[in-house]
Order: sequence, then structure tokens, then C-alpha cells
Amino acid sequence: MMSSTQPSIIRPASNLLIVGTFIAAFTGMAIIVSFLPFENSAMGLFAVIGAAGVAAQVWFSREKTVPASGRVWQISVICGILSGILSSAFALLVLSLDDEIRREISGVSTPPLLPSSWRSSR
Repeated sequence: MMSSTQPSIIRPASNLLIVGTFIAAFTGMAIIVSFLPFENSAMGLFAVIGAAGVAAQVWFSREKTVPASGRVWQISVICGILSGILSSAFALLVLSLDDEIRREISGVSTPPLLPSSWRSSR
């Protein structure tokens, strides 16, 4: 009697595939989170956690086993560094699009919030 189910194929997942999956998921989730109407700094953490979950799912679905501890740490460090770089780049992009911050960085003075008599007495 022949079984109708085929055995699952175990393919090793390359580090590039795992990190690429993480980067793609992180970038997509960071863009989606930036358009949500929440003013909460923890939303960036949700993007990292979600991207890590997507990358872990791809990794496990290909290898069908828990990876070695050393490889897990290696991929975790790489993804952590890349998420920091991508977060910084995304923040700089958003800040560079803000006119008020651009004027402040370029040295164009803006009117003070307090009258000069108040500032000199304190």
C-alpha cells in the first residue's frame, strides 16, 4: 500500500536567506507601523519581534529542526545589528523630511518661545 503523503523535504536554510527574510519583514513592518495612528515608541519593538518571528518560521519550515545554539546566536547578532542600522536609517529619513528639524540643523534661527527678558533673568 502506497502512502499518499510525500515525506517532507529538509533543506538547510542559508544565513543569507534567514537574514534577508528578517530584513524584508522588518522593513515592511516598520513601514506599516509608522502609518498606524499610535504615538507609542514601543511600536518599533513590535516590528522587530514580528520580523524575528517571520524569519524563525522560514528557518524552521526549511530545516524541520531546532538549529544549533552557536548558529542561533550568530544569526541573532547579525539581525540585531541590522535592525539597529535600519531603525537609525529610517529615523534619519523621517527626521530629514521634517522642515522644522531641517531648519534647526541648518542654523536658521526660529523665534524664541520665551521673551528675551524672561531668559536673561533666569
